[in-house]
Amino acid sequence: MEFNYKQEAAKYELHKILSSLINHSIYEKWLLKISLKQIINVKKGFEQVILDFYDLCCNGYDFLDNLGLGYALRLANCEYENKTFQILFNELYPEIKKEAKNFYLFDLMFLCMLFFCSLGVLL
Repeated sequence: MEFNYKQEAAKYELHKILSSLINHSIYEKWLLKISLKQIINVKKGFEQVILDFYDLCCNGYDFLDNLGLGYALRLANCEYENKTFQILFNELYPEIKKEAKNFYLFDLMFLCMLFFCSLGVLL
């Protein structure tokens, strides 16, 4: 298979090719597992990953409400609690890690099914 990565719409064309080859729910599951593992294992950039759970929660991943609204939103607005991000983060991280582990160990395929059902997509 040849692919001209220098073409003007290369990113779009590559996305089109890959999306025809990869099952969307498997891809979503993979992304969620990577994000959760990044939080659990304290990988570089994990603070931003936690904050990204707010966006996921607001974009249909309702089952992430505790990570997205319970923790990420509080961290993003730490000044309302009169604490620095780092102080609040240090207080919340044990709970965040526990929550992330629970999701990571849970069958994320089931969670992805919930997401698609919430969008009205029949599997």
